[in-house]
Amino acid sequence: MDQKSKQVPGMECSLSYSFSDQGGQVRASGQARARVKEESLAILPEAGETLFLSLRDILEISEADYRIHLPLSSGEELTLFNVGYQYQDLLRNISQLRNEMLLKDMLMNEKLRKSGVQAEFVYFDETGKEKQRGKCEPRLYETGIVLMPEKGELTRIPYSDISELRAEDYTFAITSESGEKVILSKMASQFDPFKKVISDSMNQLALRVQSWLKELMPEANPSVIREAARFMKEGKAARRSDIESLSPELWKRLEMQLEIAGLNEEYGFLKSLSQQDRICIGFKRGLLGDLTGDYIWFLIPIYSTSSKDPGNAVAMEAASEDGGGKAT
Repeated sequence: MDQKSKQVPGMECSLSYSFSDQGGQVRASGQARARVKEESLAILPEAGETLFLSLRDILEISEADYRIHLPLSSGEELTLFNVGYQYQDLLRNISQLRNEMLLKDMLMNEKLRKSGVQAEFVYFDETGKEKQRGKCEPRLYETGIVLMPEKGELTRIPYSDISELRAEDYTFAITSESGEKVILSKMASQFDPFKKVISDSMNQLALRVQSWLKELMPEANPSVIREAARFMKEGKAARRSDIESLSPELWKRLEMQLEIAGLNEEYGFLKSLSQQDRICIGFKRGLLGDLTGDYIWFLIPIYSTSSKDPGNAVAMEAASEDGGGKAT
């Protein structure tokens, strides 16, 4: 059963602000009240023009010396300071409400499998350098894990990008294929339930891909299906040369699915221009879950191996398996 996550209600507080234009010149500043709501931030100055921002307008959130810096998509920047004892609450509200909004945009209607878990996390980049740490709520969705930190931007790791998952001594170590790593700890009694849900979710996705491939080629050896499924982990497109190294016939069946989905004309034309051994075909759950079902897609690299010929491109097209919709 899905669990509802704890929502941050928003807040209002007194502070000082500074608003700079694209060139860094201060256009407005002074004392004001800040009002944070579900999808917006309003600055209500004692004197001057009211500023209203959608949380979508904020490119990132950074802090230093008890000042909150908010660069905007317009190239302008809003800085909040002199907040007093409500500083951490304000930072937490802006961060968490913005993350909730970004998550809604990112996942559309993907089903939430587990939430309400509190943990501590450390996030390392591919070089082993620490990027972020603190408290967070790790949420498990159909196709990935999302870390919702108390402060800072959310991180989403698709299950298909996980190269290693270790659960021992009440700690999770999650390593992505790019080499990034997340350590989750201090989950208390939620450790075992969390472990079961993430294991079940990853197994379910692997089963879906293997089942789909077996339907395409019922006579295939089980080992071929398993190996092909590794290349086509949920959401990933497999390269022609990799699939043909297992079974040339399976690649032909994948191309037949493109025809069934109504992509044959586009695929045929682009294929004739491409480096054909590098063509990729993938299979994925739709962004609206049960409302859109599954879709098949392809990536075709178009370039010349000669340095004298200009231009590089990658063409992509997708369609639901019943041919009901296309996207380029």
